[in-house]
Amino acid sequence: MDKPLTIPERFELIVAILLIGSIAVAVTLGIRAMASSDAAEPAPHPTVTVTASPEVKVVYTLPECEEEDSRNCIWHADQSGNGEGVSFVDIDGVAYYPEP
Repeated sequence: MDKPLTIPERFELIVAILLIGSIAVAVTLGIRAMASSDAAEPAPHPTVTVTASPEVKVVYTLPECEEEDSRNCIWHADQSGNGEGVSFVDIDGVAYYPEP
């Protein structure tokens, strides 16, 4: 019978899983960006930083949302639409809002 994992072993496993997941997301977003890129020079995009743990830091570059229901982009509510509402980052259809 296998012995249970110790707390440091569990922590290492969680960090490894988060690192692998973060790399998978970064690769997926990079492939999508390359597949949808035009030959024209891309405009600079804002940067979103996701911190999974103190040791793991992944940086994504997302475009501005063209419409409020766009995917994989950043919506600046004060600069877009009617200038009201809440800003958010959309990744694969899931909206992430800034903490109040």
